[in-house]
Amino acid sequence: DIFQFCLSYRITLQIDWIPRTLNEYADCLSRIIDYDDWSISVEFYHYISAFFGPFTVDRFASSTTAKCNTFYSKFWCPGTAGVDAFSADWANENNWLVPPVHLIPRTIFHLEHCRARGILVAPAWESSVFWPILFPPDEQRASIIEVIKFSDPSNIFGESPEAFNIIFSKGQFKSPVLVIVLDASHSTAS
Repeated sequence: DIFQFCLSYRITLQIDWIPRTLNEYADCLSRIIDYDDWSISVEFYHYISAFFGPFTVDRFASSTTAKCNTFYSKFWCPGTAGVDAFSADWANENNWLVPPVHLIPRTIFHLEHCRARGILVAPAWESSVFWPILFPPDEQRASIIEVIKFSDPSNIFGESPEAFNIIFSKGQFKSPVLVIVLDASHSTAS
């Protein structure tokens, strides 16, 4: 395919071998595995989108896991709108939020700060650090509109290219999963 492409566009391609010792940085970057790059299956995304979509921005994705045309990623990759989802204003968008677990509290706070709305997908882990942030004792978080609990996660997760060692992969994950409808767009708090 590469040869045909070059031939069609009259491109001369010359391949040079570079010793590993002179290419250590690029070699190191090519071996990075993002274990937080978990993905929701296309079927589950469409199911949720039918009720709460269409979503305009996938805030935590990569070129291989993005569910929206506009997405933000942890590292630069083809098509990314930016490398840090928290550097953008989330207002006036319907945000698809499937963050790494350790970023769930920051995701909630940023959504509320931006007075935005979106769908957060998170494991139903009552002992996690984000649980009391989502569900404070004796009250409901003002930005939570609805919570849907899926007890069987077998069709929720998609296959990530690096899913061989990721807990959030099809068939590996056994805990219930929450889909949380968040809307802070009409909030009066600053």
